[in-house]
Amino acid sequence: MSNIVTERCIVPLKPDADIEDLSSPAGVVFKNLLELVKAQPGFLGGLWARRLGDTNDVEQLVDWDSLESHENVNNNAQLMEPLMKDIMTILRADPPWWHIYYSKPSPKSSSPVSSQVKTTIPASSILSCSPVISDLTDMYLSSVVPSRDASALEDAWEEFVHDTLEKADGFICAGQGWVMEEMDCSQVEGGKAKVFHTAVGWESEEKHKAFGESKVKKEFDEKVQAYVKHRVSSLFKFRRQ
Repeated sequence: MSNIVTERCIVPLKPDADIEDLSSPAGVVFKNLLELVKAQPGFLGGLWARRLGDTNDVEQLVDWDSLESHENVNNNAQLMEPLMKDIMTILRADPPWWHIYYSKPSPKSSSPVSSQVKTTIPASSILSCSPVISDLTDMYLSSVVPSRDASALEDAWEEFVHDTLEKADGFICAGQGWVMEEMDCSQVEGGKAKVFHTAVGWESEEKHKAFGESKVKKEFDEKVQAYVKHRVSSLFKFRRQ
């Protein structure tokens, strides 16, 4: 059975690329990109947003019905070559991308969540419930992390969601997933990392900030410090593709 997968792409725009203005050259290129992707077999949905605090970087999440569907698009030279030629006119660098198998936290039970079978779902079905603020966090682990440590991190995250996040003022939704590919990370021995990714929706940036400064959030960070070598978090106000 094929699993739904999310393509995550960082779009590094040139400073003058006004993609929100659909009458501008950059706006036309970006709109054409979104429409072309939507027309591909296997496309399920998508979200995009400029990263808050770094408006030249756009986060794009594209949901596919399978990894094979996305690979078929990438391997279609007739489609991709003219597309990349156009898109590079508004970018300052090549766009990195990777894949995430998103799932929602498992129902609370007595068995470890890492031992439960999860159903992969589109990122857009998680984050569309949070039209205001979405916090995406990447936790970098050693690429040779023991499976027991990876499972312990996943269990700790879902316990944190059920016991703490769901009770937090302003919390809306949460999801998580392991990144398929190894990621570059200078803070990890060997320079390659296994990444656990989390997504949390909030009612406002202020409520997200207040929770981030809370004692319970700091306690969770300390709890997983034994596994997590590096962490990167970013905020977005996503739009549907």
